[in-house]
Amino acid sequence: MGQASGKVDDHFFLQKVKLGEGSFGTVWRAVHRQSKETVAVKQLEKASMPRRGVRQQDIENEVQVMRAVEHRNVTKLLAHFEDSDNIWIALEYCDGGDFGDKVKERGATLSEHEAADWMTQILDAIKALHINGICHRDIKPDNFMVHGDQLKLSDFGLALFLPAGKLAAEKCGTPAFMSPEMHRLPRYSRGYTNLCDVWAAGVTMYMVMTGGRHPFLSDGAHREQQLDERKLHAGSMDFSEGGSGFFGFAAGSSWCEAAKDCCRRMVEPDMARRATVQEALTHRWLTTGEKTQTTRSPLGQVAMLVRQGTLELSMASKGCSSGGGILERGTRCRYCSARYGWMPAVVQGFNESDGTYNLDVRDHARLRDMSPDSGVAAAEAWPAYTLVHYQSETLSTWLPAMVRSFNEPKAGISEGSYNLDVRDFASAERIRPRLGPE
Repeated sequence: MGQASGKVDDHFFLQKVKLGEGSFGTVWRAVHRQSKETVAVKQLEKASMPRRGVRQQDIENEVQVMRAVEHRNVTKLLAHFEDSDNIWIALEYCDGGDFGDKVKERGATLSEHEAADWMTQILDAIKALHINGICHRDIKPDNFMVHGDQLKLSDFGLALFLPAGKLAAEKCGTPAFMSPEMHRLPRYSRGYTNLCDVWAAGVTMYMVMTGGRHPFLSDGAHREQQLDERKLHAGSMDFSEGGSGFFGFAAGSSWCEAAKDCCRRMVEPDMARRATVQEALTHRWLTTGEKTQTTRSPLGQVAMLVRQGTLELSMASKGCSSGGGILERGTRCRYCSARYGWMPAVVQGFNESDGTYNLDVRDHARLRDMSPDSGVAAAEAWPAYTLVHYQSETLSTWLPAMVRSFNEPKAGISEGSYNLDVRDFASAERIRPRLGPE
């Protein structure tokens, strides 16, 4: 998405609610004037950018990076604007705050299955960047936002395009999350690759395991925490009973050996031995269910099953109401008539012979001519686990997807939307039913 035409006020109504403020500028809550969706708008004052160490080139780079990646675990760039005084960047709104607070909030109540789901989402976001030749360089809990049960990577101010086999030599990032090869710059290191993101993800995993405790920072409650560079360069992490984290939670002591091994493979000082993001994602702790606790939220479980490619089998064994593929009799939908256009409809049955539906307005309706009814209440919406196709505007193709939940119409919003595993707030117009796995 290039620079949007017109002014920011032409497209968004900026509310007097600050979502964040720092050296980068100010983030405001706003509402899209047409869709009425809540968004976040980052304001950067041009006059103050030089003293904040922010260059126009940095902003252009951040926008270019976000344009290059569309993924459910990456904050979506909606538009950006520029006027004589400010640069404005409109972003997907996340209502759950930052992940760093969530980690401390959950503390010892977190199960390994929930932690595995979080780590899979974090690594999925990093993988999406690395596939596109992008290195984030500032992976940490505070740079992931929480939206429902999803994590979304944000803050791409330090990200850069780094092709495979190339080394970067700029020393930047948050020191407590920088890898050893970054800390050794410029005299004792030739540079770093995108594996620095994997190191930071491993540090993040340790904090998830310990309720927010950092492996390389001192525990001083009444003094500023100090970075222990000796432990950092050695990748030394304390998983013993003795190391207590927030709320008195033992530092990783109750976690299975597979979890600790996964963390150690990412927090490996030797780049040649450190796991890549793909290797981390295929670690047995994330793929085989080797965990010490079994409690897990249904949506979190489904998200993991989707990533492992076993969604349909799992739903069939659990007897999900929709079966994942076939819409039940009585399901509200819309049908696109060649003569009358879109009209409300109700499913009457399914024809296995040709894969079509009988509706109250038409028999043998094709899947491509059906979509959800966006004006219904949540109780009448297509249920979670329903398999669909979603039309991605960015990719210009139809993606296999799954319904996670429905957002009911609210005051000022005439249509509801669906949260899918590939996209939140998806318009019903871009959704079609899907019969099974692909």
